[in-house]
Amino acid sequence: MHTRRSFLRTSLAATTAILADVSSIAAKERPAVSKSPSDAYVGGVKFLTPEAPDYATAREVYNAGILTQPKIIACCTSETGVQHALERAKAENWPVAVKAGGHSFEGFCLNDDGLVVSVSPMREMQLDPKTGILTAGAGCRLEEVNQFLLARGRFLPAGSCRTVGLAGLTLGGGYGMFARKWGLTCDHLRRIKMVDGAGIIRDSNEEPDLLWSSRGGGNGHFGIVTELTFNTRPAPAQFSSWKFRAYKLDPKRATALLEGWFDASSELPNEAFSAWIMNGSQVTVVVITIGSREEKGLVAFRRRLTGLTKKVTSGGPTSLKKALT
Repeated sequence: MHTRRSFLRTSLAATTAILADVSSIAAKERPAVSKSPSDAYVGGVKFLTPEAPDYATAREVYNAGILTQPKIIACCTSETGVQHALERAKAENWPVAVKAGGHSFEGFCLNDDGLVVSVSPMREMQLDPKTGILTAGAGCRLEEVNQFLLARGRFLPAGSCRTVGLAGLTLGGGYGMFARKWGLTCDHLRRIKMVDGAGIIRDSNEEPDLLWSSRGGGNGHFGIVTELTFNTRPAPAQFSSWKFRAYKLDPKRATALLEGWFDASSELPNEAFSAWIMNGSQVTVVVITIGSREEKGLVAFRRRLTGLTKKVTSGGPTSLKKALT
């Protein structure tokens, strides 16, 4: 039987290997697909070939190591546009991939010599001020969602990377800094609309099982999502953060720090969140809270981590808007 210590060592080794791969990913922010004249879209879709000026921007993904080259990128502004894109792919017998934010590290949002349905242009948002219900296009990015909602005193719990696409995040679950308090992004999903592989528009209001299966069921399994509706929450009043850094760690010291972090995290209140970030022999432990900075468990966590690390920095309290945008 494995001991807790051997499990931690195995996990630490796996984490180091994963982060070594991730470190090769270009972390620069990606620009959105450029706006084009409305007459460039026919039937809600614009087909881009590799020679088109907008093609390179439409093809860009977060992981710069992905060199996959689609034959056609179909930039869609409506469900009708998605239907036309699928019709063309079927007629030409092309494989289909779906792209919104482009944050698939493995590059599953692209393909070689096929057609990519880009829903990135579908970025309209509406908020019902009475119910707090948000309706958003599948191409919305987290930065846009946060700016839109926080300006209206509302918030959707999600991740922390600004350029992540809302659709892909939700279909994958949507874990982030607010999950311990409010759960996942997909827990807030209340309606979803998509175009299936046969080009038929599906609505979870008419097919409730579609909503159940889309709450973390993964990307592209059931169709191409075009619109999502969420319950939102009142925006927290403040946000505070701390970073604890340790340098030149060897396996023994890193394991001890990891064990200490595990133990200390058990004291955190639900309003707080912590993450372990390893880069080679350096570790950064991040902790945030949307509650009181002086909550007993949070204070205990900070004292414990201060004794285990070499450098501590703090930020806040500040508004959630400033922290996320």
